[in-house]
Amino acid sequence: MITRDQAHELAQAWLSAARPEPADISLYEFDLGWVAWRTPEPVAPGSPPASTGGPQIVVDRETGDISRWPSIAPSAIAEQYTAAHAEADRFPPDVHLILTKAGWFPGRDVSETIEAWLEQKAGPLGHFPLSDAARAALDEFGGLVLATTIDPAHRTLFYPAAEQVAISQTIGFAEEYEDEDGYAGPAFPIAFHENGPAEIVMDPRGRVFSLHWSDDLFLGNSIDEALITMCRTTSPPSAWGAFTSPDQDEASA
Repeated sequence: MITRDQAHELAQAWLSAARPEPADISLYEFDLGWVAWRTPEPVAPGSPPASTGGPQIVVDRETGDISRWPSIAPSAIAEQYTAAHAEADRFPPDVHLILTKAGWFPGRDVSETIEAWLEQKAGPLGHFPLSDAARAALDEFGGLVLATTIDPAHRTLFYPAAEQVAISQTIGFAEEYEDEDGYAGPAFPIAFHENGPAEIVMDPRGRVFSLHWSDDLFLGNSIDEALITMCRTTSPPSAWGAFTSPDQDEASA
């Protein structure tokens, strides 16, 4: 466990690198550690600051590890660091890397964009079978383009993405499969997989399926499980898994 004095020493050494004299350091303490930055030099009243912004770091309270953060309010850095720490075990490292490269981060929220998109599409289509689980998945992952393999044809586009297929062309899947075994009510399209192609849909229980031309394929019991499946595949959707019906779920429980 790192003390405040140790955190100050570590931060001063890091922030003073390549400087002839040790920098004066300011610390902002929070539960998981300290946000540190170079203390700005005093200026005359009415004069502009000598510089704007600058590197800020977090010294982890448990390990002493240092991570660099953008020049934003220390309280905001503390909130983001806490959120990132809580998400650390959510995805395996390889999947986390793919998601991060796509633009995902803990606490990502594009709900305003999703809301505008839904309002735009709802008019000509009327009812949308959008469950709370599907909406939550879109609010967090909407707009991401996952390069799941080295083959560009294997990209997965989460709605609304720049290259999305209009949802008016895919909503029929939800209607068609509303009463099929394996779906707990109407499924809603949340993404489009270019190889195949295949529609990625979620039922009200949060289970995710691929509606591929070869078969209906089960990807996971949650968006997280499905993302792990999709990010780790090096094969077409037909390799993602056999269809799992509610009866099979109960039999295997």
